[in-house]
Amino acid sequence: MKKYLFWSIFTLILLFNYSIETKILEDIQHVSAIGYDYVDGDRMKGTAAAPFYPAGIDVKPLNAFFTAVGHTILDILQKQQMEA
Repeated sequence: MKKYLFWSIFTLILLFNYSIETKILEDIQHVSAIGYDYVDGDRMKGTAAAPFYPAGIDVKPLNAFFTAVGHTILDILQKQQMEA
């Protein structure tokens, strides 16, 4: 009986407290392609492409490119996020 009551309360809490946060596509940067090239012995150049949606009705998305140079992929990604 205690198990049944516990699982019933647990299920109700999950059902009523769970909410999905909506994200508007125009507000986030969805990277569609990314590539890396060597600049010299210890640095790489990373370029990412993401669609940019200008304001308006029935407007086609434009391509936005973000380029950064760094020693590691994580360093490049951080610089690209700051640029975006």
